[in-house]
Formats: sequence, C-alpha cells, structure tokens
Amino acid sequence: MASVQAEYMPQAGFPLDQPINSSISVPFKGIRLYGQLNRFHGRDNRDAAFWANTLLADVDGQRYLAKLYTRSTGGERAFEHDLHRMLMDKGSNIPQVFGYSDDSPTPCILFATSSVVPVHIYFGEMVRASPETALQDAWQLLIDMKKAAEGLLRNYPSLPTSVMRDTLARATVDDQQKIILTPEAESRAYNSQESIDELIKTAWASNIEVYFIHILETFYSTGKYRPLRALGYALTGDPQAVLGTSPHSLDTPDSALQYLRRFWIPPSRRYLPWPSEIRGDFEPGDIGVFELHPGNGAVFRKLTSVSAKLGGVATKINAGDFDEVEPGVFRTVCSPLGKGERVNPELDFFLLSWSNRLKESEAEWDWFRANAKNLASEHDVLPEDLVLLTKTIHGLDAASLENVTKLIQKPLYYYVHIDAIGRALNRYWTFSESPCRVENMLEPLEHPDIQGLPLPTVEMHFGDDPSPVEFLQMEPSDLEGF
Repeated sequence: MASVQAEYMPQAGFPLDQPINSSISVPFKGIRLYGQLNRFHGRDNRDAAFWANTLLADVDGQRYLAKLYTRSTGGERAFEHDLHRMLMDKGSNIPQVFGYSDDSPTPCILFATSSVVPVHIYFGEMVRASPETALQDAWQLLIDMKKAAEGLLRNYPSLPTSVMRDTLARATVDDQQKIILTPEAESRAYNSQESIDELIKTAWASNIEVYFIHILETFYSTGKYRPLRALGYALTGDPQAVLGTSPHSLDTPDSALQYLRRFWIPPSRRYLPWPSEIRGDFEPGDIGVFELHPGNGAVFRKLTSVSAKLGGVATKINAGDFDEVEPGVFRTVCSPLGKGERVNPELDFFLLSWSNRLKESEAEWDWFRANAKNLASEHDVLPEDLVLLTKTIHGLDAASLENVTKLIQKPLYYYVHIDAIGRALNRYWTFSESPCRVENMLEPLEHPDIQGLPLPTVEMHFGDDPSPVEFLQMEPSDLEGF
C-alpha cells in the first residue's frame, strides 16, 4: 500500500481539523491526519498518559484516532510493545487496533474509535445532557469499569495493584460508550491484591471527585439535585454494595437515590475538596455560595463568617527547617558554609508549611446543620447551596542557599510571622538573632543589613493568602428535622 504525506507538528493547543505543519510518511492510502485532541489539554497529565501525540485520521471519510510514536512517547520500542499487546488481546477493554504503520520514521497505530473521553469529563457530559438519569447512568458505567478491570486481570493476573489503580484513574470512554483501559508498561510495585471494588473507590476519590463531583456539578446542577455526589458518598461508604447492584433493578432515580443513601459515609466524613480555580482572601469559618459568573468563571460569594462562633482559627505548623522562637514567629538559620549544621552542601533548601482549621472543628458539622436554614433565609439562598470553608493550607520554600552561605561570615536568619488567620505577610532575612517588632502586619519588611547579598528567592506556595482545600455542604436529606 503506497505511503502518503500527512502534516504533523507535535504541539498542543491548535484546533481540530487544522492541518499540521511538518511532513511525515504514513503508509495508508488516502489518510489525512488532523490536530491533537483538545480535550486532553487539561491540568492533569494522567489524562494524556497513553493518548499523548494522538490525532484524528480521516480514512475514506471516517474518523479514527491515530497515535504517533515520536521520541517523546517512546518511539519504535513503545510502538512494538503496544501493538503486540493490543493484537494479542482483542476481546478486552484495551484500545482496539484498526491498522498500523511500521515502515516510516514515525510509527503509527490507528484505533477503531474516533474519540476517547476521560471518565470524569464523560460524567460531566452525562449530567449536562440528562441530569434526571445521570445517577443511574454513571452508576452503570462504574459497574462496566469493574467488569473491564476484572477482564484485564484475567489476561494479566500479575498486574500490580499500583498499575491497576492508575489505569482506573486514567479510564476513558470511547465513541461507543465503552470503557477503555490503558495499563502502562511494566511496574515492579508490590501487588497487595486489593479488591477491584476498593480500587474503583480509590480511582473515584483521586480523580472523578476532584475534577467533577465537587466542581462541575456545583455549577451545572441545582442544589436540590446533585446525583453523582450521592453516588460518591455511597461508593466511599460501601463500594461492594454499590458495584454489586444493578441500577436498572431500581425503577426510578428516586428509588436509586434512596438505595444509595443506605451506604452513605457519616456526615462528619464528608469534607469536600475545594475547587482549585477559586482563590481569594478566605479563612476557615467563611460561609457563602459557589456561583458561575459569565466571563469570570466560578467564584465563591462570601456571605458571612462564623469563625468566632466556633472558637476562631487554629494554625498547625509543620515546622520543617524552622524553630518557633516566639508565638507565631518562626526562624531558620543559614550558617556560613562549613560552620553550622542547618545548611550544608547536602541541605541546600528550607521549607515551612502550615494548615488552618476552626478551633472547634469537631462541632462544625452539627453547628452548620442546625443553623443552615436560618442562614439561608437571612441571605435568600437555599440551605443546601451554602458552603462552609473548613480548612486552608499554606507554605513557603527556598532553594540554592549555598550561594549565600559561601559569602557570609556569620549566621543569616529568615523569619516568618504567621498571623491569627494563617497568613505570613511579614517574612524577611536579617543577621539579627531576634525577630523584629511588627506592629502593622500589612507590608513585608526590608532590612538594610543584607543588601548586596545574593539572597535566594523564597517562594510562597499560594501567594499571600492561604489556599482553601476543604468545605462542607449539606444535602437536602441532611436538613430533615431542622
């Protein structure tokens, strides 16, 4: 079969159907390749692990996915490994081969599908398309994932648990609504024989919940009906009961929801991951609602703070290379090279991290539930839409300290002052063994005694404000009786 020229440029970000720019030889008659799939250009590289350098190919008017095995994706060796595995295993849920090229500088496999969608994105499409049936549809898809994993283990009985866990986290859905699993190459991890039910629960927690349940659903469905969150609570509580029951044996979404509620985790364990896109000057005890603003995306509209009602904010320090020299004041020392124990060629960095919670965190769920309806009425929102921020984190670090320790003749100190809500607005270098008196904690201090030194950059992990990481939100059933 004669080779034809297709245009290829290994670059992310251009639209589908835009021809790509440097020539490669593909020995399939009449094939035209198109740009890389935009849907894999997300934050999470796990989505693109197997499908890196995947493009669309046009074969006599039909679209197929084509994977190009460039040097960055393993080249000829990876091509031979994948092709052998897929041709030997045609009956399972691994990608099925439509054709391949092995006589060009860039080997290529064509797959018998026109698209693959990461599972958590597919769930999002389910909710947008049909929120009334999304609960049962997503539930069935998880059962299909379990069956696919069991089939994979039958063919690869020595597959390590860690590989299976990652494979489920990277699961995709093809254009026939079929689960596709792509186990990566060999791993020497210990196989703990963890059950498939538990692995799917872990995959849900590490991937689907983070990217879909607590972000997309919050903005695209009403507070009264968050179907997949109910599924997540039950899956976390008893994965075997959930994955061992067909949702089609339950006649309606309401009956499915009632069944799942039997296995929900206790309210005290329902801390939800804060949407990472939403930042601001927030602190534990803030109550508000998530909203979707045109042009600005998702935002948290703060309504009030109940921090004082729950004892205020407590900060827990992971001091690392720092010592607390006064309440809320932390110090690390960079000694002249060879003259101290804190910094040497083997220790060329420092780190300080901390978290902030309400002091009466054990009571926050009961307080929130007892007061949600009154707070909602006061601010004209639904009680199940209210969000209670419960935890923030922060940290800082610096590297390449050796450059300055080679020049100094006496110890150099770095101080961090952490205020009552976990901010570190004042942080500074100085040769003084005592911290400065800080009356106004608003502006970083500057010290003339260190001018001219090649001071390393101290990176604040989230800017000046601590990063929210957890929140509580009620389900309508939680409010019954209040």
